[in-house]
Amino acid sequence: MCVWGGRFSLVTGGLKLGKESATASAESDPRPVGSPSAGRVDVGRTDGGTAVVTVDGELDISNVQRLDAAVAPIIAARPHHLLVDIGGLRFADSSAIAVWVRWAGAVGEVELRDASPLLQQVIMRMELQGKLRLQR
Repeated sequence: MCVWGGRFSLVTGGLKLGKESATASAESDPRPVGSPSAGRVDVGRTDGGTAVVTVDGELDISNVQRLDAAVAPIIAARPHHLLVDIGGLRFADSSAIAVWVRWAGAVGEVELRDASPLLQQVIMRMELQGKLRLQR
């Protein structure tokens, strides 16, 4: 497991990904905007050779390089299937999508598991569902 510190940022194009509305989410989060937040990534493999990456917290330009570095050994091994579980991801900006697309170019298939409806919509509008398979 790798833990990184990040920052919640109001970036144009950033997505608040919680299941609740952005207002309810902001009210339930006691940290002020701009305060440090924690993210977590777990990396592993299944018996069938699928690489599994679980990402929680917030993912943006301030911490996406640390995620990429944590996953680099898996990408270098060129698994046929990379499962990225993002059900616990509360925030993502375009840098998160960019790294997933780059991973898709290096491995056989990238599956995003439990993406929020908003993130699914963004990926479909960007016409990336051919590179990033969406799975609920």
